[in-house]
Amino acid sequence: MNKEHYKSEYEGFFAEFYDILQPTVHDAPAYVKFAKEFGDPILELGCGTGRLLIPIAKKGFKITGIDSSREMLAICRSKILIKAALDVLISI
Repeated sequence: MNKEHYKSEYEGFFAEFYDILQPTVHDAPAYVKFAKEFGDPILELGCGTGRLLIPIAKKGFKITGIDSSREMLAICRSKILIKAALDVLISI
C-alpha cells in the first residue's frame, strides 16, 4: 500500500470516530501489567487517540506516543488536556 492510503485511512472521519468505533478498552489492563513488569520509559508506536497511552500514563508511567496521523494525535492531546483539567477540578 502506498503512503497516501495510510494518510487517508487515519485522517478525517476515521480519526473523529475512532473512539466511538473502539468504545471500550478491554486490553488496557494487560498493557498496564506489561508496563509494571518491564518498567518505563515506554514508547507506544501508533498511539492514535491515546486509547492505551492515557490509561498507562494515569498509572504513573513515563510514556511517549507517536503516530503518523496528525488528526489522531490532536485528539489524543485534547483528551490529555481535558483529563488534566478534570483532575484539577476534582482535587479543588
